[in-house]
Amino acid sequence: MWSYLIPYLISDSPDDTTGARRTYNILIHSQRGHGQSGLPDLPKPTTIPALASDITHLLKSLDIATPVHSIVGVSQGGAAALAFARSYPHLARSVVACDTGPRTPKGNKEAWDGRIGLVYGGVSAEDILKDGVKGGEVGKGAEYASKVGMGELAGVTVPRWFASPSKCTSANAERAERYHWVSQMVESTPVAGFVAGAGALSDYDITLGK
Repeated sequence: MWSYLIPYLISDSPDDTTGARRTYNILIHSQRGHGQSGLPDLPKPTTIPALASDITHLLKSLDIATPVHSIVGVSQGGAAALAFARSYPHLARSVVACDTGPRTPKGNKEAWDGRIGLVYGGVSAEDILKDGVKGGEVGKGAEYASKVGMGELAGVTVPRWFASPSKCTSANAERAERYHWVSQMVESTPVAGFVAGAGALSDYDITLGK
C-alpha cells in the first residue's frame, strides 16, 4: 500500500509524481506475518507493543541514526506507532498515527473475532487462537482459509473501506483496477499473519502498556 501512496505524498504535484522531493529517506516495512515478514516461532501471541519493538530492531539492525524524523502508521500500524511513542519516545521526533486509537474500542473485539471466524468458515476466534495461528486446522481448515476465507474477508472489507461517495469501486471503470488491486492485497495476506494481527488489535491498551 505505502509503495503506491508515498510518491503522491512527497511529490510537489498530485498529478506528477516523477519529480518527488528527495527530502527524506523512507523505510517501509511489512509487519509480522505480512508481505515477506514471517511470524516468529514463539508460543506468545503477537501484541501491539511487540510490533513497536520490531520497529526498534529495524532501526538498530539497519544502523539508522535516531531520533528519526517520524514514525508513520495506519490502523494496526498506527497502533504500533502509538506504542512506539509510549515505549521509545527518544527514538523519534514525531509520530503520525492514522485511523487508530490508544486502545481497542468497545465492541471491536467482537468485530475482529467475527472476521477471524469468517476466514475459517464460521468457527469461533477463540478456538482458532487456541489452536495456534500457525496450525489453523479448525473450522474448515487452513486450506479453506487461504483459498476461500481471505477472499470472503476481502469481499466484506474493501467495500467498507471505499464506501460511497468514494470513486474507488469495482463499478467505476476508471478506478476498478485500483479497487481490485486492493482486494487482491487483502486476499493474498497470509492467513496466519491476518489472525495474529487481528488478535493483537482485538485486545490492546497502550495506556496500560499492553
